Amino acid sequence: MSLKWANTKIDIKVESLVAKKLEKQYLELLTKGPSANDYYNGAKFFADNTSEYEMALEWINYCHREKDPMHFGCSFTRLEFLKKWGITKNLFQQQKK
Repeated sequence: MSLKWANTKIDIKVESLVAKKLEKQYLELLTKGPSANDYYNGAKFFADNTSEYEMALEWINYCHREKDPMHFGCSFTRLEFLKKWGITKNLFQQQKK
């Protein structure tokens, strides 16, 4: 970054630790695969910020069934989504399968 005024110029080197943090997160995600929290956060983001409800529901279901059935956030949010979008019909029959 450079600051200039009148006949003066100052160069300032700016460094950030964000790249290292992102690198670590990407390596973890790519080597271990997405965690239950990754699916949970993605589902919440899509449900809250887009109209991609089917994708959000798919991810929260995957989090709930495949990654961590005991993950409270996935279970609670899944029920929230179903109620919010009016998909509670036959919910308990689906749970038993």
